Amino acid sequence: MKSFSLLTILFGFLSMMNAQIMVTNSTFPAVGDKLKLVENSNFSGQLNMGNVSGPQVWDFSALNSGRQYTESYVDPKTGVDAATFPDANMMLQTNGEEEYFKTSANAVTSLGLGGENQLLGSNVAVRYIKQPTFRSAPLTFIGATKSESSFRLQLSSDIFPDTLLASFGAFAPDSIRIEFSSHLLD
Repeated sequence: MKSFSLLTILFGFLSMMNAQIMVTNSTFPAVGDKLKLVENSNFSGQLNMGNVSGPQVWDFSALNSGRQYTESYVDPKTGVDAATFPDANMMLQTNGEEEYFKTSANAVTSLGLGGENQLLGSNVAVRYIKQPTFRSAPLTFIGATKSESSFRLQLSSDIFPDTLLASFGAFAPDSIRIEFSSHLLD
């Protein structure tokens, strides 16, 4: 019995020495969550994330300045464009903009965007053709995930000034189609 107890304690210490930070689906956002964020695009400091092994001591105090905002994860049925995303089970709402998500045990996938578009100044619902992964699990430190997204917009030429359209003469378009693609490495 003593040998078994000693062996158990030894394995416990060995497993602690090889411990690693891991993000699981329990850290995914859920409906009702609010996340306070600070965004700083002019950060001149330096963050040292360290190596895979530990122990680690991280100092994020340099990240306390910048634009502060709150992300609210809500029921997608409350969204302006809920009908466009019937398979969504969560929505991120920020300043009138809406992002619709489908969550599973190992991923949170973005289905598309809705609500008030800050760039166009009106409500636009855009469904992704290639849906990017917002979060995935398990994710270990230092690890990375790759994701690709793609969507298309078709805009009526009514949103463009007549003077711009007149420059095309008889070939003035009745609509404009734009496709956006992105590759993310998180």
